[in-house]
Amino acid sequence: MPVVLSLLVTLVGLLLALYVLKNIKTHKLDFRHGLFWLVLASLIVLSAWIYPLLRVVAETFGIENVSSMAFFFALVLLIYLSFTYSRALSKQRRQVTKLTQELALLRRDLEGGSHQ
Repeated sequence: MPVVLSLLVTLVGLLLALYVLKNIKTHKLDFRHGLFWLVLASLIVLSAWIYPLLRVVAETFGIENVSSMAFFFALVLLIYLSFTYSRALSKQRRQVTKLTQELALLRRDLEGGSHQ
């Protein structure tokens, strides 16, 4: 990988890390979710400087070039993230429904109690 491209990839990884840290600091992103993105930013920076090792790994798996391997792993990662967030969303939806029902019951009890 040319040095200029390595520097560019490093810059992208560092900018991603700074953006994630900013969002964690301003409480726009939970630390738990931010940690994942920080690890990903670290891997991006690291991948810029261990390109020969990535090439060996790609050849070991029979993948013709490193970028194809990177896209494959990115696709697998995005599918995993999508499924994980879908599960979390479903869980939160059930919790909101349950809380709404409990609130409605409490309101009914309070309004019923004030009429007696």
